[in-house]
Amino acid sequence: MRKTIIILAVLLFSNSLYAQDINRKGFYFSFGIGPSFTNYKLDGSITKPENSTLYYGAMWLGDINSDDIDGELESYPFTKNSFGLRTNFNLGYGINNQLIISYMNRVSYILDDILSKTNYASHYETPPALTLAGITGIELDYYLSDELKSPYLSFGGGLSLWNQPGVSDYLTKTGLGLSLGGGYQLSKHLTLDLNILYLQGNLTNKIKDEIETLGENVRIENSYRAVSVGLDIKYVLF
Repeated sequence: MRKTIIILAVLLFSNSLYAQDINRKGFYFSFGIGPSFTNYKLDGSITKPENSTLYYGAMWLGDINSDDIDGELESYPFTKNSFGLRTNFNLGYGINNQLIISYMNRVSYILDDILSKTNYASHYETPPALTLAGITGIELDYYLSDELKSPYLSFGGGLSLWNQPGVSDYLTKTGLGLSLGGGYQLSKHLTLDLNILYLQGNLTNKIKDEIETLGENVRIENSYRAVSVGLDIKYVLF
């Protein structure tokens, strides 16, 4: 009887050890969702010859940093903090049991002010509009252990995006972005992921180019900078 108990204990212990093993080499997929906090700043300026008056159609282009543009509008620089929802998606390959390379897409969704593209200088407080702040590119994940339950670090970079897709003719802003974070693999298919996105870019578009050709030494600058922090629960598949 005693021998039987010892054999059963050894078998259970062996199964427990086996359950902790995981093979991360090969196909990799993950999807996560959770809350986010985003701080962003929009800024811009118009440079033109002194004492010159510049119009685009019926629109007067004054000092973009002036408070006298329009009573409904607020001039640059404009900064705001917003809470929202974050999603992340990864599709890639595990080089070995600790290093994974993948295509990644991380996006924060915010309900925020409508941002005007017409004068490059304003926002409307109502109604709220869906705003996307995200990055798409390449990410590296490094697990500190080749065991199942392991902390990991992640680093990525690529194209950043700032957009309000539901606003008519709203101009998408693109630039460069970085992703930095880490987490912990809780089980075979579940991880807790903490991530910081840093996004920045400039406005480039046909209308801006047309305005700059209306006169010599005319230049319009418009930029965005955003920092978004997200805490996600991720489903992973190796």
